[in-house]
Amino acid sequence: MSVRCPPRPATLAILASWLGLALGACGCESGAVGERGPGGVVVERIDLRERAVLEGEVVERLDTGGYVYLRLSIIHDSAAPWLTPHTQLRWVALDGEPPGLGERVRARSLGRRSRVWEPRLERDFEVLEYVALLR
Repeated sequence: MSVRCPPRPATLAILASWLGLALGACGCESGAVGERGPGGVVVERIDLRERAVLEGEVVERLDTGGYVYLRLSIIHDSAAPWLTPHTQLRWVALDGEPPGLGERVRARSLGRRSRVWEPRLERDFEVLEYVALLR
């Protein structure tokens, strides 16, 4: 039996490609699967359900017209459940309708990059996590 998933936004596919990930459509495929990508390179497929879920409150917001950058006061990180709430601030980037200041959000991590330069903001992010909001 095969499961057909709804198409994902093109921005997610572009982001996944830029991060070097081959994501199963909407997490419908379970487990890691190897496949040949561009140039014959074997790419490991990552099930989205295995990616960390962050929960936090928006303490700062920067809009660029493309991405929205949010600084979250982390309440819970499924990848590090031992963290004390609000002891860590983390910058995340998302594409889509952003939440307002003070709002509590849940987001699934799609990938993390170090030393990201954002020319429109003329700002360097030491660590930036790309996320998709969970409703």
